[in-house]
Amino acid sequence: MDLPHVAWAAGLFEAEGSLSHHMPKGRRTPRATLDLSQKGADVIPEVLDRFRQVVECGQIFGPYRGYLYYWRTHDVALIAFVVLLLWPWISSEKRAQMRKTLEAVPALWVAAAFGDLFTDEIGSASDETQRAWAAGFFEGDGTIGAYRTRGSEAHVLTASIAQASDSGVPSALTRFHAVAAAGNIYGPIAPRGWSRLPQYRWQARGRHAARIASLLLPWLAGAKKEQVITALDTAR
Repeated sequence: MDLPHVAWAAGLFEAEGSLSHHMPKGRRTPRATLDLSQKGADVIPEVLDRFRQVVECGQIFGPYRGYLYYWRTHDVALIAFVVLLLWPWISSEKRAQMRKTLEAVPALWVAAAFGDLFTDEIGSASDETQRAWAAGFFEGDGTIGAYRTRGSEAHVLTASIAQASDSGVPSALTRFHAVAAAGNIYGPIAPRGWSRLPQYRWQARGRHAARIASLLLPWLAGAKKEQVITALDTAR
């Protein structure tokens, strides 16, 4: 379980993971749920299986509604382990969401406190580890394609990541921008579609998008990897 793989898993969790809790009937304490979702066809998405291999625990369930799979655990010991493992790489906004459950479930209150002790390690992480985190984040929330420009037969490569926030540019988007060292962040954009909050978007085009895609490609898996390869081939 080396650091680049942990960083990749944390980037994916930043985009697609959640920690929540509820009070089941007949219980005196809340039940916590740590999960990570991915769309798939007829088989478990490769990215979920890879995440499970990195964290070395949890189970994969699905498909729900015919296309949605989840890596999930309710075991508080496993939740605490995964939270501690990924915590240094999780954004402040995501941590704030997770703390609601960590503070509500008695067995989990210490996880965030210990996690905070290791937050400085990302500042000294290697470039490869930073790219691994960025690839995990792009795996979850990124998209890429080659699109024709008006009045031309040429295809221009465009890569983007959208995030919603009511408190300014999401810090995960800022971190990705720094790792990519290219593109721009746009927003706030009025709420529409999938979000009721203002949206922010990192976007890169042309050779900048191609360079970033090439850097992230070794860490991508399954459908996202195929999407990147197809886009690069079309834009050539």
